[in-house]
Amino acid sequence: MSALNPMLKIGPQLARQARRFAGLSREAARRQAVSLLARSGIPDPEDRYNRYPHEMSGGMLQRAMIALALAARPRVLIADEPTTALDATVQAQILELIRQIQREDGIAVVLITHDIGVVASVADRVIVLYAGQVAEEGTAMDVLTQPVHPYTRGLLASVPDFRADDNVATREIPGLPPSQIRLEPGCRFADRCELVEAGCRKHRPPLQTISISANPHRVACPVVLRREGIAVHV
Repeated sequence: MSALNPMLKIGPQLARQARRFAGLSREAARRQAVSLLARSGIPDPEDRYNRYPHEMSGGMLQRAMIALALAARPRVLIADEPTTALDATVQAQILELIRQIQREDGIAVVLITHDIGVVASVADRVIVLYAGQVAEEGTAMDVLTQPVHPYTRGLLASVPDFRADDNVATREIPGLPPSQIRLEPGCRFADRCELVEAGCRKHRPPLQTISISANPHRVACPVVLRREGIAVHV
């Protein structure tokens, strides 16, 4: 709702984008906007073209935003929390739409999310960030099934597993995230890490490539690598 201009109808906002980036005439831009609305799964796109944002549901607005992004003919689509505040059914539809666009147009998708379920369902590769630092990077399968960094492990342990035994409780990561106003020079997860050592607070840990599978995998925690004897590529 906040990303679209509430004073303008949905269609003209898309058409303006198409004219700006594709150099289309006014009528051609209108046809393109209607086509993008239809492609984004919005029913009766001719009618929706003349609707204001407040006249559409959250799911329809999310689809309209995807159409707005596609009007610019991007090579990379950055989707920042694309399923926030959507119910499970609409969330699945939006994710399938993003996958479909990626397959058909060959667009790279950078998905920013805190939802592990979304990551598991759509991502090929994952970068785990903590307070702006990269903690771990690898294929989605490796990161989610063989996490190495203490933060990644804590993050996954905090997600409820409804297939697990009732006696298996979720864990929380103690402490609070660091202030973004004044960040310390070392590992930003140090104050909440159970493996913290004196050197962790002095130096930023380097990203090191490790051998846990045939796929490239990098971790920024020399402490856990040393303690668990995980091989590092030099």
